[in-house]
Amino acid sequence: MKHLLTCTSEELAILVTLCDYPDIAKGIAEASLGKKSRKEWDAIAAATINQLILKQYWNEEKSSKDENPLSEEMQNSSFPT
Repeated sequence: MKHLLTCTSEELAILVTLCDYPDIAKGIAEASLGKKSRKEWDAIAAATINQLILKQYWNEEKSSKDENPLSEEMQNSSFPT
């Protein structure tokens, strides 16, 4: 099987949040990591965003302008249905 995208549970939760499904993202994150404090979630999110930047999925410049931070490639990807 050829993988189109591989990501961690934390990365998936961030990506699902960007699609305006925060409750689903919370469920993914809590199922993977358990209950955490707000401070812990903030630290996890920051580390996860750094991973997405390294994978070139996250555009820092767009993020700093409050635009959708996903790279153009990620936004324009078409996945089989």
